[in-house]
Amino acid sequence: AVPAEEKPRRGGDSPVLVAAVDKIHAELGWTPERSDLRTIIRDAWNWHESHPGGYGRAGASPFLHK
Repeated sequence: AVPAEEKPRRGGDSPVLVAAVDKIHAELGWTPERSDLRTIIRDAWNWHESHPGGYGRAGASPFLHK
């Protein structure tokens, strides 16, 4: 079990997450860099570990500006 605490969305959080890429692939030929769930979760976890304050805060990318 993973402990979780539900809170309201933060600024910059996506309101919706979509797992299927069929339409964008058909219309634009786009293919995602990461397609397996294990890699997606690992990369997201690594990002959150290295950006504890989220975007635009301490530890966030120096390329993002408020």
